[in-house]
Amino acid sequence: MSIISAAFNRSRTALSLLLFILIAGALAYINIPKESDPDIDIPMIYVSLHHEGISPEDAERLLVRPIEKEVRSIEGIKEMRSTAYEGGANVVLEFDAGFDADTALDDVREKVDTAKPELPDDTDEPSVNEVNLSQFPVLVVTLAGQVPERTLLRIADELKDDIEALPAVLEVNIIGDRDEAVEVIIDPMKMESYNINPDEVFTSLSRSNILIAAGAMDTGQGRFSVKVPGLFESAKDILDMPLKVEGDSLIRIGDIAELRKTFKDPTNFARVNGKPAVTLEVSKRTGENIIDTIAKVREVVTAESERFPLGVQVGFSQDKSNNIKDMLTDLQNNITSAILLVMIVIVGALGLRGGLLVGLAIPGSFLAGVLFLYIVGFTVNVVVLFALILSVGMLVDGAIVVTEYADRKLAEGEPKEVAYGLAAKRMAWPIIASTATTLAAFLPLLFWPDIVGEFMKYMPITLIATLTASLAMALVFIPVLGANLAGVLRLVISIALAVAFGAIGMGLTESFLGGAAALVAVLLAILGLFLGAKLGKLLGRLLEQTNVDPAIAQELSAGHGEHGLSNVKGPSAFYIKMLRGALRFPGTCLTVGVGILIGTYMLYGAIGKGVEFFPEIEPELGIINIHARGNMSVQEKIILPKKLNAVFFSYKKKKTSSKQSILLPVILKRVTIPPKISLVKSN
Repeated sequence: MSIISAAFNRSRTALSLLLFILIAGALAYINIPKESDPDIDIPMIYVSLHHEGISPEDAERLLVRPIEKEVRSIEGIKEMRSTAYEGGANVVLEFDAGFDADTALDDVREKVDTAKPELPDDTDEPSVNEVNLSQFPVLVVTLAGQVPERTLLRIADELKDDIEALPAVLEVNIIGDRDEAVEVIIDPMKMESYNINPDEVFTSLSRSNILIAAGAMDTGQGRFSVKVPGLFESAKDILDMPLKVEGDSLIRIGDIAELRKTFKDPTNFARVNGKPAVTLEVSKRTGENIIDTIAKVREVVTAESERFPLGVQVGFSQDKSNNIKDMLTDLQNNITSAILLVMIVIVGALGLRGGLLVGLAIPGSFLAGVLFLYIVGFTVNVVVLFALILSVGMLVDGAIVVTEYADRKLAEGEPKEVAYGLAAKRMAWPIIASTATTLAAFLPLLFWPDIVGEFMKYMPITLIATLTASLAMALVFIPVLGANLAGVLRLVISIALAVAFGAIGMGLTESFLGGAAALVAVLLAILGLFLGAKLGKLLGRLLEQTNVDPAIAQELSAGHGEHGLSNVKGPSAFYIKMLRGALRFPGTCLTVGVGILIGTYMLYGAIGKGVEFFPEIEPELGIINIHARGNMSVQEKIILPKKLNAVFFSYKKKKTSSKQSILLPVILKRVTIPPKISLVKSN
């Protein structure tokens, strides 16, 4: 027994399964995690080395070479790149696509540990990290204003703790902050009067603020560790630290110096609209819904901003949820438009029954595909959304063919069960072959190599799932539903009216009837069931009517008579003549088709515009990189962006509507910059 026959013999089971797919697919569409980019393993691991004050030449010799010598023996490395700079070095390892990230990370850490003895003693602990797209920030929160720096940093720290308390947030990095420091200002006169050498002060301070482990003590009845705490917990601890003892006299740091709380020297600045700022980069956890995560972060920031001092301005940038929202809206609009347009066309050609059946095939196939993605653990990202939008127009072909053939059989006098059963069985192989050819076009994308292949594999998987679901809808569910459409409509309309009448009755009578409102709602629900059954029965009779007269159908199938092919006129007549000619000379027709196929490739190769990976579009973000001489101080560097800001603000006040790609070069021409400095525009 075939699947189609089994579905018709157990129609209630088939319809229950269809209802389950629709409900489960809708819930999956609501709950499936939504993110910007697919979570793929980037085959790159980098080793970061830091050594305060080391020159680039020494960093290459003392830091890079020992690491390179050890890690080059790791299996699977495709390319190794190293960069030495003042204060440290980086070693980037690129592996073959499809690598085991955990194994590679363990191998690199093991080799780095082996190379540690060869590194200088003052080198910080090497850091081994993998490149993970899920750790990239999905939202940047900016705090700007003409307020004290310590105020901005305090607000940023508190806000960081509140945002990281959200379960969906992985981490929050603060950009533009400075570490706090304590300056010990020594009075030379006091130090000389106490006969203290400056080296004694430096040595005492350097040996303090540490926790000294003194081993363990075993008393025979227990064992406990011994440690000597020497950490500074307050400014008083520093001032009370002893420097020198002579007899009964004790000289402390506070006797020769005073403390001042400050910050470390700045290495970079962050400004928003020309004002000092601190930014918080928010990264979400893998698999979390980007739309919900960013919405919760915005709620937390908005609630906390009510307690901020006057002058602190809160802003949001690089919100990756906007693109996902737009694409989801486009997807819903495309599906709705496709259903309406297809129903209009099918209703005009096959009647109301055919329009309803074909229109149901679109959301049914779409929801079944989303349910599959949810079960296998995929997320909705830009690639999946693109594939879903692409598949909307491919979902109705099989349903249209089956419905049209069933209507022809109904017009010839066949019962509903027989008509739809014959349509599904007779058109099964043509529909399967048509769907298979479409899938064959996308199947090679599953074997796309390298990072791009890992990124794009979501598109063929989504299309395969959705088109396979459309095949099941066309051959199983739509025929069974068509054979039992009148009964299904009566049931659906009855339940819908009962729920609607019950809700209306409860809402209208609860305020002045109290407990009796429930009784009124039940009575109205029963009335809704009765009216729904009558309305469904009336609509079922309307759908039983066919658009094709049996006599006309017989003439069309025989090919003669008033409605036969010989009496067709207009564009259809031209098409029939052309088709007859092609069938009369099949060899010539195939030769012309192959010639057009080959000639198209050759013609494009001769006069085409070439091939590019991504089309050139108007960018949403412009980045200007300023390259200057390498010995500029950080205070000198901040002057250059300020000049650019002034020019940008002048254009902003003019409310220019120029495109960004045209506006940036114009602005750069109006900037007066010192010599030996170049500006590079990046999109």
